[in-house]
Amino acid sequence: MEFDKNTSLSNSHKVIKSNNGIGPHPDYLRKLDIRESEPCDDRCQQKIQRFRRKGAKKTCADETIVRGRPSLWDQNRNLRRSQLMRLNHLFPVDGSKMIYCSVPKDGCTVWKRLLLKAAGYDPNKFPDNIHPFFERTVKPLSAYNVTEAEMRLKTYNKFLFVRDPLDRMLSLFLDKAVDKHDFPFNRTQFGEFLEHITSQPVPGKSTGYSEHWTHASYLCLPCEVNYAFIGRLETSKRDTNFVFENFFNPSVGELSMPTKFHKTSSSEPGVRESYFNQVNRFLLEKVYYYYRLDYFMFSYPKPRILQPDAGRREN
Repeated sequence: MEFDKNTSLSNSHKVIKSNNGIGPHPDYLRKLDIRESEPCDDRCQQKIQRFRRKGAKKTCADETIVRGRPSLWDQNRNLRRSQLMRLNHLFPVDGSKMIYCSVPKDGCTVWKRLLLKAAGYDPNKFPDNIHPFFERTVKPLSAYNVTEAEMRLKTYNKFLFVRDPLDRMLSLFLDKAVDKHDFPFNRTQFGEFLEHITSQPVPGKSTGYSEHWTHASYLCLPCEVNYAFIGRLETSKRDTNFVFENFFNPSVGELSMPTKFHKTSSSEPGVRESYFNQVNRFLLEKVYYYYRLDYFMFSYPKPRILQPDAGRREN
C-alpha cells in the first residue's frame, strides 16, 4: 500500500498550538493519539499518520535540534557507504517489501516474533530470548551492501513503533532491575537508574551508548528515512491491526498479536504513578530534557506528571 504523504490535514478541524512547541495540531487527532478506545477507521488512521509525520518533519526542519548529525545521503541522494552501519536497527522483510525499525522497550519483542512468523518460521519453536535468533535470521540493512540497502530504503514501506520516553525508561527499569536483576542494575532504585541514564552522552555525539535507552530518533533516523507509518504503543492494538491489513503480503496468512508473551508491569494501573512519585520533579524534568528530541519528533506532549497542576514533589 502506498500512503498519501502529501495531503494536508483537513482545515475543517480545530487547530491548536501543541504543548511541545513544534507547531499547530488538530485537537481531535491529539486526543485520538492517546485514546485507543475511540473508533478510528482507515480514513481516520491516514489522518493520524499525516499528523505524526508532520510532527517529525517540523522537528527535522529545526536546525538547532539536528545540527551536526551526519547525513545518510550524498548530494545526489545516494546512500553513503560510510553511514551504512547506522542502519543496524532497520530490518527488511523482503516478502512483504517493508522495513521495520526496532526500538528496545517499544514493542520490539512482539514485532520480532510477528515478523519471523510472517517469514514462515514456526512460533512454537521460537526461543525464549527472541532477539539473537531474530538478528541471525533477519539481517539488518547494515549487513547488506550499499546498493542492496539503498534499493530497499527507497522502495519498501518503512514503519516503527514508539512510546512516551518516560514510560519506556520505566519499562526498561522494571525489566532489567526488577524482573531480571541484570547487573549493574540489580540493586538500583528507580531514581538512581534515571540519574545514570541522563548522565550518559547524547547519542550521536559519542560512540559509547546503550541501545536500550538510546533515543528512538537516533536508532530509526526519521529525518533521513521516510517512514510510511509511525505507530505508538499507546494505541498499539489499533495501529498494529492497520499494519497487518496494509503492509503485509496477504500470502503470509492471518496474523494477530500473541496472547502470551513476557512484558513488564509498567502499563498496569497504579504502577506508573507509584514509581514516578518516588522521583523528585527536578529529575523527571531532567529525563524529559534528555529525551526532548523524541518528545518533539513523535509529537508527544510534555508528560502529565510534569504539568504545573500535577502536585509533584519538588525535592
